[in-house]
Amino acid sequence: MKITLVEFDEFQKSLSDDWYFVNDELYVNEKFWDGNYDPSSIIDVKKDDITIAWQGPDPSPKNDTLDFLTEYKKWKNNCYVDILVVEIPKDKKDDLVKIIKELGGSCK
Repeated sequence: MKITLVEFDEFQKSLSDDWYFVNDELYVNEKFWDGNYDPSSIIDVKKDDITIAWQGPDPSPKNDTLDFLTEYKKWKNNCYVDILVVEIPKDKKDDLVKIIKELGGSCK
């Protein structure tokens, strides 16, 4: 499944500190943590490539490891907004920002 780094980051922020990603460095270290963060970068995550594991207090939950893609899809389905990464000519940016705000969105 193809995921933008900005979505990956937002999903990771949605988890409590009791969970951590196993093997995420295979995907994100080069693009995410090297100081050259580009939110439009795409990572292609395959089934079972990244696991979410429990690191919180004992006792651990019944399922102390979770499949990243399953949990990501649940999170994505429950989001009330979509995150877009857009490339647009600079002279059109203000027009697009205005339209997005008129539709109730926000721009960062």
